[in-house]
Amino acid sequence: LGFHVALAARRTHVQDSEEAQADTKSAFVGLQALLAPDSWNGFYLTGQGRIGIESGEMDRDIRINGYNRQAESRWSALAGSLQAGFGWDAHLNTEAGFVTMGPLAFFEYAFLHRPSLEESKAGAARLDVEDTVYDSLLMNLGAHAGWQTTLANGTTLGLDVLAAWRHELLDATFATSAAFRGYEDQGFASDSELPGRDSLLVQAGLTLTSSRDFTAQLEVGGEFFRENYTGVNIGLNLAWEF
Repeated sequence: LGFHVALAARRTHVQDSEEAQADTKSAFVGLQALLAPDSWNGFYLTGQGRIGIESGEMDRDIRINGYNRQAESRWSALAGSLQAGFGWDAHLNTEAGFVTMGPLAFFEYAFLHRPSLEESKAGAARLDVEDTVYDSLLMNLGAHAGWQTTLANGTTLGLDVLAAWRHELLDATFATSAAFRGYEDQGFASDSELPGRDSLLVQAGLTLTSSRDFTAQLEVGGEFFRENYTGVNIGLNLAWEF
């Protein structure tokens, strides 16, 4: 059982009839747990919960019959997630360190409450967008491999890589209510289909654990092969175990 603080940055590029790029920075606090008794022979259960704040900005390109504009928006949102999973690891002691590898499966529920926002620039194409809640339930099936060694000062150095098929289980349609700036009494609603339900999740993490149960982890990864969507993320986790 442990407590952690997580910092993350993400860039998302969406290609559709209108292109958009969103950059977000997030800070979270949370708890994590791992249950892996020796009697389970490599099987384990994991869980994690966190809540925090997301700061985001998006540039949206509008191109209609020669009319070209770019709208900008900024927001701060409440975000949180729950994760539960299980897996099995084979363990191997080598001269270079301790190696683990095996299959895993985990589910991730996440939500984001974004307040209302006003786009800037873009002239008459600017939008006032109402507040909304987005949520997602992802199923992940894949495998990982890890390496760990102990340095001369007692600090543990670890490297872990993960690849998994990711599938969205919730409704793939997001509803948005908005109005053009200056015409708030003539609002409209739109439904946006999630760009594909399936993707390849790839993650790599470098971890340093001190002899005092403090851990710092740098993560890099992304989602690939998803229709009209690519996501890349960088994260820093600071954790204390007890």
